[in-house]
Amino acid sequence: MKFNFDLIETNTINIFLLIALLVYAKNVSFGPSLEKRQEEIIFKLENAQNDFVKAADSYYIAEKTVTQNFFCLQSWKNIYEEEKKTIVQNKYLLMKNVLDQNFLASKKLVQNLETKYFLCLQKYVLYIVAVKILRRFFSLSQKEQSKLLEITLYKIGGKNK
Repeated sequence: MKFNFDLIETNTINIFLLIALLVYAKNVSFGPSLEKRQEEIIFKLENAQNDFVKAADSYYIAEKTVTQNFFCLQSWKNIYEEEKKTIVQNKYLLMKNVLDQNFLASKKLVQNLETKYFLCLQKYVLYIVAVKILRRFFSLSQKEQSKLLEITLYKIGGKNK
């Protein structure tokens, strides 16, 4: 094997120039832009990580707030139900008292009417008895009437015979 040392014929200069040009181009164009791109990516990753931490904190705060609100609503519901029960019980007791008073007043009214009608009935019975007695009394002769009056007065504590 024989080596060709003629630089022009072997295009070694051209190859070295091409390699030098590629190294220079890489350093000039790709180096700074890759470093810059790398810095941008790192910056964006850090921003994304910070945003994630902030979002996680916000989520935690929101979840905590929702839990607190749920407990507040639950206690408000319990208080409201207790107040509702109390209101219903108070209205029930009020209506019961009013109805009891009305029934008591009605009962007393009925009792008073019964008593009044019973007394009226007694009067009418006495009138009827008195009318019958007076009819018999007036149907008697004068002598019989006198004798009956004397006996009656004697029995109720009148004069002695």
